[in-house]
Amino acid sequence: MAACGGGGGGGGGSSGSSLDLSLSPRSVSTEFLEGDAEPLHATATVSVDSDFSQVPVVVVTDRGATAVLESVQVSSTDVSTYDVNFLLRNDLPAGRYQSSFQVRICSSASCNKVFASETVSYVVQVNSTTHLTALAPLAGAADWTAVDGDAGEASYVPVTLDPANFSLRWRLDIPDFDPNSGNTWNPPLESVLSADGAVFFRTSQASTVPASLLAVNEADGSVRWTHRATMELNRPVIAGDVVYTVMFPNYLHAIRGLDIATGSVVADIPNTRGQSAALTAVDGRLVYRGSVDIYNNTGLISLDLATQQIDWVNWFQAPVVASGNTVYTFTPESVATAPLGGGLFALDASTGDTTLAIADMGMEAVSPIATSLRTVIVPGAVGEVLGEDPDHVAMFDTVAGIRRWSIPSVALIGAGEGVTYVMRGAQIDALSNANGATQWSWAPPEAPWTLIDAVFTRNIAFISTLQKVYAVDMATRAVVWTYPRAGALSISKNGVLFIMRGVKNDFDRSEGVLVAVNLH
Repeated sequence: MAACGGGGGGGGGSSGSSLDLSLSPRSVSTEFLEGDAEPLHATATVSVDSDFSQVPVVVVTDRGATAVLESVQVSSTDVSTYDVNFLLRNDLPAGRYQSSFQVRICSSASCNKVFASETVSYVVQVNSTTHLTALAPLAGAADWTAVDGDAGEASYVPVTLDPANFSLRWRLDIPDFDPNSGNTWNPPLESVLSADGAVFFRTSQASTVPASLLAVNEADGSVRWTHRATMELNRPVIAGDVVYTVMFPNYLHAIRGLDIATGSVVADIPNTRGQSAALTAVDGRLVYRGSVDIYNNTGLISLDLATQQIDWVNWFQAPVVASGNTVYTFTPESVATAPLGGGLFALDASTGDTTLAIADMGMEAVSPIATSLRTVIVPGAVGEVLGEDPDHVAMFDTVAGIRRWSIPSVALIGAGEGVTYVMRGAQIDALSNANGATQWSWAPPEAPWTLIDAVFTRNIAFISTLQKVYAVDMATRAVVWTYPRAGALSISKNGVLFIMRGVKNDFDRSEGVLVAVNLH
C-alpha cells in the first residue's frame, strides 16, 4: 500500500548522498466500535544531505498477520515533514489487533530502491456494537412521533438516566443504494420516529432509486418493511398506528399513510395542497402549510383524518405545534393578523378559529412571509409556550395572556420542566422559564463547534456536534458518555437512544448509518 508525498527535487541521488527518516510517535493506538474506524496519525521527518536530489515517495505497509489498513493519506507540510494518516478498515470485526506498520522512503512506489525505513507499532481495539438486551419500557418515556419528540416539539423526555447503563445496542448501514452507480442514497439529517417497537425514517430520491420510507425493528436493527414511493417524500409524522408523509410531485401534493406494523397503504389522499413543511398531528387531523387559494398563496391547512377532507384553511404561515385541541403558531404580521401585529396565536384545531393572540413587537413584519423558526410547548407546565424567530426567543404565559420575557440573539433548541435551552454564541445556556435568567452554560471541548441536534432529559443532555455525541450531566456539566460520530437524536419509549448519521467528515467513509444505544 503506497502513498506519495512531495518534496525534494528532480533527478536521482548522487553517490554518497544520504537520507534519514524519523517517525513520531513510534507507537500508536486507537479504540472504536465496529463500523466506526478511527484513523491513526504519525509525522514523518526526512533529513537529507546537500547532495540528495531524489523526489521521495512514502510507502506504507501493514506488517501484521491480519491487514488493518484500508488506505494511507500522506501530505507534506514542507519539504522535509510529512503527515501520515493510517485509515483503518471499516469492516474489522470486534477484537484486538496488534502489530506494526512499515514506513519506507523509496525512489518509486515499487520501492526498488529504499532510502530509509522505520516501523510504527500499533494496537487497534475494535469493540462490538451488539448488545441485544430485552426491551422494556422506560418510565416517563413515550413514543417519538414527530421530529422533535411529539406535537409540542420540546426535544425533552421526562426520565432520569444512569450513564453506567449506556451500551451500544446495534448499528445499521441504511440498505438503500443505487444499483447503477453503487452510491448510497441516504436519509436526511433528522431524528427517526419510534412506535410499536420500530423506528421510522425516509431516504431521498436520486438517480434510479425512488424515495423510501423504512421501518426498522428496535429490538435487533432488522428491517421490518420498506415502502418505495414514486416521488420525493417529506419528513413523516405518526398519528395512532399510522405513519403519514407528504409526497410532492407538484404544488398539489398528496398525503400517504402507512400502517406502522405492516407498511401497507391505509390512506392515499391526493390534492392536499401541502408543501414541504412537516405535518403536525393533532386531535384526529393533520395541520400543515400549503396552498390556500388558486394563486398558490401559503397558509395553514387542516386535513380531517376520519373524512380525509380538508376542513379548514387560514392565512397563518409559520410552523405550528399542538396540545389537545389547540394549535399554536409564533407568527409575524400577515393578512390575517395585521390588526394584532406579530406574536403568539392559539387556534381551535377543530375550526381554525383564533382563540388567543399575545402580541410580540419583535415579530411584526411588513410582508406575509413567515419568519418564525420554531414554536415549542413547554413540557410539565400549564400554558407555557416558547416562540423563536431570527432575532429573539420569547416565553408566553397563555393562561395569563402575556409575554413573560424575551431574549435577543439566541436560538431555541429545546425546553424542559422549568428550563429553556438556547444556543448563545458558542455555548448552550439553560434559562429559567420563570424569568429567562441563565442558570448554567456548557460548551463542548471542541473549538470551533457546530450544533447538529440536542435531546434533553431530567438529568442528562444529549448534544450532537459535527464531531460526536456528548452526554452531559446537567448538574455538574461533566461529559459522562460520548459516541464518536455525529447525528440527529431521538429516544424511544423503550429507553433506546437513536443516532441517525447524515454527515461525513474527512475520515468517515460511510453515510446513512443508524445507531441504537441502550439507556437502561
